Amino acid sequence: MTPRRDRLGALALLLVSFIAGGAAGVAADRAWWRPRAELRAEDPRRAHDRQPSDGPELEQIPTPLEKLDLTDEETRRLHTIARRWRPQAATAVARIRPIVSDLENDMFAEMLCAISKDKQDRYLHALQDGDADSVMIAKRFRLIRTNRCPPE
Repeated sequence: MTPRRDRLGALALLLVSFIAGGAAGVAADRAWWRPRAELRAEDPRRAHDRQPSDGPELEQIPTPLEKLDLTDEETRRLHTIARRWRPQAATAVARIRPIVSDLENDMFAEMLCAISKDKQDRYLHALQDGDADSVMIAKRFRLIRTNRCPPE
């Protein structure tokens, strides 16, 4: 491989890892840490509709740079740069999101095979009480429902 191809591969791997980590963090937050009342109050369909171009996120300056006591001119220039790059990042994330979602659902499907029936039922009820998407639930419980859990 050429050095350029190696760099592109490394960048792609880094991006996928970052997104997978974020997705896992969100899943863990929703499954274990956030109170159920908060889950019910949130409409899960809106979370996927948000785009960086919908609001101030489009101009958001990364926190490490924001903490550098920027001048008004530097702030203006950084907002301009963010407006130019964020839509591209959103497009890249949108292309990868379904792949990460499938990986996460496959992981959950296998993990659910490794826990007791009682815990599987509790998890299912937590998803249903939180108004989780029925397609996502079906994907996560497919191995159990088809009796195709991998051997221990």
